[in-house]
Amino acid sequence: MLSQGNIDSDVVIAFFDTFISELTRKTVIVMDNSTCHTSGAIEAKKAEWQSKNLEIFYLPKSLFSAIEKYRVRPPGLQTLDSSI
Repeated sequence: MLSQGNIDSDVVIAFFDTFISELTRKTVIVMDNSTCHTSGAIEAKKAEWQSKNLEIFYLPKSLFSAIEKYRVRPPGLQTLDSSI
């Protein structure tokens, strides 16, 4: 599934709804805590996905913050938060 433009909860939901149709065994998806991954719409779908062998695991916020702090960025890349 390809998507052009911004990724939001609707795009994530559409992807997982398509993805679960092909699952034959329990599968775990690991995600960060982006708002498109943690919205109310995503939370509302988790029980359905779980019943179809898809588990969602969120990275701890503290771990992701540490990774972002030390991630190497290409020269000239602008960020909204200059501390990362």
